[in-house]
Amino acid sequence: MKYHILLIIIFYTTFVHAQSVTFTTEQLKSDINYLQHQLELKHAGLYTYTDMKTLFHVFDSLENNIPGPMTDLEFYAYVSPVLSVIKDGHTMIFPNTETINYHNANSLFFPFRILNDGEKMFVELNYSTTDLIPNGSQILSINGMNSSELLNRLLSTMMRDGNNPSYPIWILNWWFNEYYSYVFGHPETFNIEFIDPDGKQEMKTIKALPKEEIFANRESRYPNRQFSRTYDQKPGTAVTLTMDTKNSTAIIKIKDWDLKILKNTYHQKLVKEIDKCFDTIFKNNIQNLIIDIRDNQGGHMVNSIHVLSYLLDTSFNMIDNFYKVDQAYSSIDAVRNKKVNGEKSYNNKVRKQVFSGNVYVLINGGSFSNSGLFVSTLKRHNRATFVGEETGGSIYSLNSSIKTILLPETKLRIEIPIKRSSINEQEKNTGHGLIPDYIVHPTIQDLVAGRDVILEKALMLIQNN
Repeated sequence: MKYHILLIIIFYTTFVHAQSVTFTTEQLKSDINYLQHQLELKHAGLYTYTDMKTLFHVFDSLENNIPGPMTDLEFYAYVSPVLSVIKDGHTMIFPNTETINYHNANSLFFPFRILNDGEKMFVELNYSTTDLIPNGSQILSINGMNSSELLNRLLSTMMRDGNNPSYPIWILNWWFNEYYSYVFGHPETFNIEFIDPDGKQEMKTIKALPKEEIFANRESRYPNRQFSRTYDQKPGTAVTLTMDTKNSTAIIKIKDWDLKILKNTYHQKLVKEIDKCFDTIFKNNIQNLIIDIRDNQGGHMVNSIHVLSYLLDTSFNMIDNFYKVDQAYSSIDAVRNKKVNGEKSYNNKVRKQVFSGNVYVLINGGSFSNSGLFVSTLKRHNRATFVGEETGGSIYSLNSSIKTILLPETKLRIEIPIKRSSINEQEKNTGHGLIPDYIVHPTIQDLVAGRDVILEKALMLIQNN
């Protein structure tokens, strides 16, 4: 771990970008100490994956190796790799909000959506003003930095649950433009070395674009795609039902579990929509049900409990116990944390009519937080076949009840979960999400062609059965 954090520090000193406002070394040390202290006082899952001694050493390394005065963005790039040591998907570090807002309104960004697997990266969607780099091209380097090195640097700054890389990889695919800018700034052009879909290696210079122009290009080129959890989603699409009565198959897509997002963005109530879905399913005597929670980043358990109540013919509990910090400076978990009450996670009332057919659940790295709880419950009851990619959310431990703080000097925004949910205390925590029964990784060729190979696999399983 010592060498890991020092390599990050050495890497950082090579790629800082200039800003006008800087903070002294003493100010930065003060913020590091404040961050460490707040995590110790509040974070009930702080030592789930990394022990106290190791985490202390990481913070000491950060404090003692500050290369000099920094801007808030430089400090973000310097301190955010601590997230890959804490390994909690609900612990987040963001740059100063004013800085983000300024750059969103005034600066230039990378005009492509990428697909990465942690080592290689490809152009999935081109948002630039030219077609010099076609969709499906493999990016070898950007502004002189090879892709594997670039991905390693960016992924080190990201939240994740345990030892599972699927959530940070998924996050970077969706928000590469932002995270690139946080660490490497806002160049006016990008010199991109790539291999096009025909195998020809080239180097092209692409102009960076304002976000407004990127969004406009995105909308005009890909009008049927949604790219955000909130503002560019269409009302009425959070919970949708597709029926194939000929093959006795139904597909329920659930984009979100969050009550506020469901209400404000989609104008839907999940409970009501799910009731309507199952009324239709029962009336048509459907025997095969596909539930698609890919890219569903979580939300309220009341919604996942409601769906589960249609799938399980017994009472169930999604979480064993909830914990909060009691004695902050103990390294022994049983002493440091105490049991507390939490959100209702159980259902004792069995429905008169429960779906008894085959259940297939589609998952990927964006299936996070409450989606992890949902699939872990189905897994424990042996109630579904899982298809796709490993969930980003843990099926063993979940941290929640976010407390937002600002670092006093740099005003970096820190989100700290103050409650830990132990999902299943009878199982050893492997540090991973749910591994599908059938692993399917969409390739760049699949995505460019518009193929949904994960759904295709589920439909093939149904046909074979």
